[in-house]
Amino acid sequence: KKEKALKEKEKKREKRLAELGSENQRSAEKEGQASEEVKEPKKKLSKREARAHFSEALSSAATAVIDVAFEDLHDEKSRFSLAAQLSACSGLNKSVKNPLNLYITGLGPKTLEALKPKDHLKWLMKFCEEDYLQLFDAQSLVYLTGDSPNTLEDFDPKKVYIIGGIVDRNRFKNLTLDKANDQNIATARLPISSHVKLATSAILTINQCYEIILRKYNGESWLQAITKAIPARKIVEVFSTPKPENSAESKDLQPIPSQQPPLDPEGPSETPNKASHNQ
Repeated sequence: KKEKALKEKEKKREKRLAELGSENQRSAEKEGQASEEVKEPKKKLSKREARAHFSEALSSAATAVIDVAFEDLHDEKSRFSLAAQLSACSGLNKSVKNPLNLYITGLGPKTLEALKPKDHLKWLMKFCEEDYLQLFDAQSLVYLTGDSPNTLEDFDPKKVYIIGGIVDRNRFKNLTLDKANDQNIATARLPISSHVKLATSAILTINQCYEIILRKYNGESWLQAITKAIPARKIVEVFSTPKPENSAESKDLQPIPSQQPPLDPEGPSETPNKASHNQ
């Protein structure tokens, strides 16, 4: 009886060891799978490596322009607000996989003075005194303005999109539209109202407008780009299905005759957050 009991005990022990072995094997397999799923942390690039990577990305990148040839409409506080928004655009350009070649055109002496305290020469953009018409083919230009009758349906990397570098509290009605029409270049508005309802009119800061086209260029949908660039507090409703607008493909955009309405500025904004761009 004792011998039989010992044999039974030994069988139970062997069975338990076998079960433990299977459990350990399964545990090891799970740990192995988990370790494979854990991504290795990205190696932080040095400043030199980051600049080299950025320059390489720009070699085949599309182009955007911020037109700052409006400094006579700005007082000193507005020009500093403009400088802050341009700085934000530089930061956005560094934060994405596919940056845009960004030109600041029509740079005047007063705007330049506002940029100097921010060490603007280190920003990843090109500063030019020349007008964009001196730098690019007029047929490739599309001026983005909220006053345009055309809605931008998609981002065409062959086009050069211009953002008006204007800081205003209320809005310079038709200012950039009239300028584009006078220069006989195409215009378009971003499809803001097709995708969201805003608490206020669709007037964006310069950096918000730039962020939308930058995100769209990096493969995001218009809805994603718009809702990420515009603060949530300003969005009343998001449309699951885009609302139709009077639209035109950017390749078919045509300038329309200028009606030359009077300007009605109410004074510039004092801070970058309140400052608005004529989109």
